[in-house]
Amino acid sequence: MRKIAYLFVGLLTLSLFLVNNSFSEEMLVRDEMAETAPMEVRWDTFKATALLGVSLETPLHEYIGYIDDLVINPSTGRIDSVLVKDIKGLGAKVIAIPFNDISKGTQTFFVYNTPEDTNRFSGEMPYWAYRLERLPPMDESSYRLGTLQGASVESKEGDHIAYVNDLIINKDGYVVSVVLSHVEGMEGNRMIAVPLGIISRKEEHLFTLHTSKEMLFAAPAFRWPDATDRRYAADVQRYYGLRPYWEMK
Repeated sequence: MRKIAYLFVGLLTLSLFLVNNSFSEEMLVRDEMAETAPMEVRWDTFKATALLGVSLETPLHEYIGYIDDLVINPSTGRIDSVLVKDIKGLGAKVIAIPFNDISKGTQTFFVYNTPEDTNRFSGEMPYWAYRLERLPPMDESSYRLGTLQGASVESKEGDHIAYVNDLIINKDGYVVSVVLSHVEGMEGNRMIAVPLGIISRKEEHLFTLHTSKEMLFAAPAFRWPDATDRRYAADVQRYYGLRPYWEMK
């Protein structure tokens, strides 16, 4: 009976040792994975098309109009202005408001912060009160999101490669990347993110990609969760030999 008891205690001790050893090895593997796994760095970026149709208001929450399009400056890689429609008293006229003069209120509206103090009088329209008539005209070399989205992208040799799906921008108006979809020669609807600087406008709805097909095909695949990952954005910039703009500030 005593021998059986000793045997039972021995087996119990051995099993506890094996369980503890297995647990230690598992924790070690987890620690190693945590150390080697790439860390996602989230930041305030979003689809450019998410701005379309969004209301623009005054700081006092008076409705000005809605954002109909975005104007992109290819030389700076930033959103120069937003095109606003439905402004009281202007009919179908569109006004370009500098992107730097608006700020995000919520998901459904942006606020226009007038660059100078203006006097308000009873019954005065937002158009005159906020000096929208003094805003500068658009630069003809700029791109409009409305012509970029869905535009065909071709190689330098003139072969069709892909379509522009959307732009990823941050709250400061920088274009983080251009998302291409329906890439020729790739299975499924694989998307690829490229820097704005490696495409240029050939015609209104046609852009040229200034890199080889081989380099494009070998680029990191894009998924929508990558849109808010700054590390992924930096990898894309460096892949094409560029330095991320946020590291040059």
